[in-house]
Amino acid sequence: MTTSHKNNQSDKKASRVNENGQNVSNLSAQIERTHCALEAAGIGIWDYDIGTKKLVWDAQMFRLYGIDDHDFADPLDLWKSRLHPDDLGRTFQLITDCIQTGNDFATDLRVHLPNGHIRYIEAHGKSIANKAGEFERVVGTNVDVTQRKVAEKDMQRLSTIAQQTDNVVIVTGVDGKTEWVNEAFTKCTGFEPQEIYGKKPGDLLQGPNTAPEAVAKISKAIKDEKFIQVDILNYRKDASPFWIELRINPTYDESGILTGFLALEMEITKRIATEKRLIRQQNMLEAMSRHANIGAWELDLESQKIYWSSITKKIHEVPDDFSPDLETSINFYKEGTSRDTISRVVQNAIETGTPWNEELQLVTANGRDLWVQATGQAEFKKGQCVRLFGSFQDIEERKLAQVAITQAKEAAEAAALAKSHFLASMSHEIRTPMNGVLGMLGLLMRERLTEEQSRHVQLAKSSAESLLAIINDILDFSKIEAGKLELEVIDFDLHVLLSDIIETIAYRAREKELELILDVSEVGRTLVQGDPGRLRQILNNLVANALKFTNDGEIQLKASLKKTEDPDLLLECTVKDSGIGIPADKLSNLFDSFTQVDVSTSRQYGGTGLGLAIAKELCHLMDGDLNVVSEVGFGSSFSFSVKLTESKVNQPSQKMVMDGVRILLAEKSETEGKVLSQQLKRWGAIVEKVGSEDDLLKCIAKQDKKDIGEGFTAVFIDMNLMGSESHALRQQLLNYGSRSAAKLILIVDTEVTVLSSLLESQGFDAFLDKPVTVSKLIKVLTASSICSAKIESLPKIQAHVLLVEDNKINQIVAQSQLDILGVTCDIASNGIQAIEVLKKKSHETSYDLILMDCQMPEMDGYQATRLIREGTAGKYYQQLPIIALTANAMKGDREDCLAAGMNDYLSKPLTPEALEKKLRAWLI
Repeated sequence: MTTSHKNNQSDKKASRVNENGQNVSNLSAQIERTHCALEAAGIGIWDYDIGTKKLVWDAQMFRLYGIDDHDFADPLDLWKSRLHPDDLGRTFQLITDCIQTGNDFATDLRVHLPNGHIRYIEAHGKSIANKAGEFERVVGTNVDVTQRKVAEKDMQRLSTIAQQTDNVVIVTGVDGKTEWVNEAFTKCTGFEPQEIYGKKPGDLLQGPNTAPEAVAKISKAIKDEKFIQVDILNYRKDASPFWIELRINPTYDESGILTGFLALEMEITKRIATEKRLIRQQNMLEAMSRHANIGAWELDLESQKIYWSSITKKIHEVPDDFSPDLETSINFYKEGTSRDTISRVVQNAIETGTPWNEELQLVTANGRDLWVQATGQAEFKKGQCVRLFGSFQDIEERKLAQVAITQAKEAAEAAALAKSHFLASMSHEIRTPMNGVLGMLGLLMRERLTEEQSRHVQLAKSSAESLLAIINDILDFSKIEAGKLELEVIDFDLHVLLSDIIETIAYRAREKELELILDVSEVGRTLVQGDPGRLRQILNNLVANALKFTNDGEIQLKASLKKTEDPDLLLECTVKDSGIGIPADKLSNLFDSFTQVDVSTSRQYGGTGLGLAIAKELCHLMDGDLNVVSEVGFGSSFSFSVKLTESKVNQPSQKMVMDGVRILLAEKSETEGKVLSQQLKRWGAIVEKVGSEDDLLKCIAKQDKKDIGEGFTAVFIDMNLMGSESHALRQQLLNYGSRSAAKLILIVDTEVTVLSSLLESQGFDAFLDKPVTVSKLIKVLTASSICSAKIESLPKIQAHVLLVEDNKINQIVAQSQLDILGVTCDIASNGIQAIEVLKKKSHETSYDLILMDCQMPEMDGYQATRLIREGTAGKYYQQLPIIALTANAMKGDREDCLAAGMNDYLSKPLTPEALEKKLRAWLI
């Protein structure tokens, strides 16, 4: 090789060395630049050798994981310890797949930093293979994406919040075009999100009636990057308008650069409608203020200026250019009460904020006294009163009307008081002699009278009772009219009351040849609590009307007692007749006061026209009602209901035992037969009912073929079923009674005293006179030994009472009634005598009770009772029971008696039943 050739080779080699050096230098620089770029971007590089399982990190990796490179002794385990447990398995699975299959991977994972914080890492990995295609290494990068993740979470949270609100949320870019809307947008507008994305909201939502001024304000605020709040009319997809309150805020990034706008829309269609309505109402109020002559005023306490409206100036009778001040305003009020009042309420409002509404007197600029209604209230700022405002109204006419009303009211009250005094006086003056009349007639009826004498006495008693009923109606109507009628709540026997009602009209029913029927088969309980007097009044009225307007046929009183809520009972009664009936067009007015079907009714049948009105009101007072069903020519049916309560008093029991007793009932009246049959069956009897003479004969013929033990225990025969020529029937009945030992009971329409001798001669065992009541039926059954009854009678009254009564006739009546009850009595004629008698009476023969008349000469019952309670008659008698006897029947009598110290109250005319009930209540 020549020297030149060698030199050429050396030059080429040197050139290649230089070139390689330059390449290495360039590569190093490139690597350096790459590292700088990666470091600047926060990207860490890692290299994992699959064969040696060695993990190599660059410096950025150490910083990302918060690991000191001196602690990197066991890189793999240390790396595992930094990974979030929930991400560890998933990340290693990706690396394993990359090693085995060569698949690149990218994932997000969480790293626990030494300070306890969490860092989000975005990791990438790629496998590297050798020339043989075997995977030797896995290299990759890690980058910190914590800020992005936090931002995403914040955005997600904000999006969730935006989706939850009912208000519309719109996000736009800098150009104002929509980038995002919440679900409320679609609900509110009807547009889907894709229909507005990329468009300005106003282009889609604004319409023909959208105010240009509002649009201009929005455009200017967006241009100036300012917040704006404005009410604007928008349109839905279906073209329907709606109002919104629009709030637009500009949004900026961390560098303060505008990124877009956030719009919040709240629908206010209802609010706008309300505001418009309020404006209309305000206009109406102003118009009404002018019409009603109501003026307004205002006092600015800071400037001490007063404003009066034109109406206020008109009320004060000052010119339109009048300028009031505080002093002159106060001085318009009339000196004295009105001026003192307005000064006080104004000062109180300034200090405490208390509003006022006063009726005061002004003296107008023309010197005229005028009543006004002045109102006012205070307005406070920072605890200080800054304004007073209110109204004036001219009420002169109203005050004059009030004066007139007050005078009329006082006159009416005086008239009512006079009426009350008159009624009380009339009640006493009429009832006192009426007590004597009825008492004497009652005693006379107990004497042995001829049939004609008995009838005359009965007629006299009936007439007196009719007169008393009219008086009671007038008094009761007055009480009801004044709302002062009160109810008693006492124990009474319902069976006895209903029987008494029927017995009272039995004589008149017989005279008219009417069938009178009482049905109490659905009244199981006998002793109840309520007002028996008022109940009797209702029933008497209905039964008396039925008797009055029925000329042939029958009258039925049916009662039922049902348990409702403990201890309440519901009594339902129906009075049904076959009388003349009532026209349909008269039914609606039937219960009005002083009303009868027509004028001729009063002339033909009598009456005040108050009875039914009072009866209905009494039903209402007892939580019930009264109704009627009627048809002309077919009779009427009056039904009522009232509330009663269970009695807690032990009552005398009378339980019938008729189990297995066979009864043959021959009754011409279908209704009477049904009622009597139901009552007997209720007691356990087996009843066979027939309604004609032929059926009765057939039934007896069948019985003759049966054994004696299978026959009837008793046969009840209606007298009306047996004709005057029914000798064969009477004989067969007697023969059957003789053979079977059956008791023969004749049901009669006449009084018992008239038939007693006739019945004995005809061979009947007993008779049952109509109207049939439970007590009569029990008496016949037990007296004839048809069945037995368990009877517990009431104990006898054994007492000594003092009767204080000035009227001689009433003394005789009361003493006779007490004698009948077995009660002994002494008599004093006034309060002074009563106290003297008590003082002289020894304790061994002392009184058990005092019956005290209220109105007497020298000393009345009220004063006498007060003195007895004070101990004037001796300490022994201070607590002695005193029962008032009064002829008054007005509101307040009972209260006056109790206030004076009396224990109870009896109204005249005195009846033996009422007297016995009171004595038993206080003495047994």
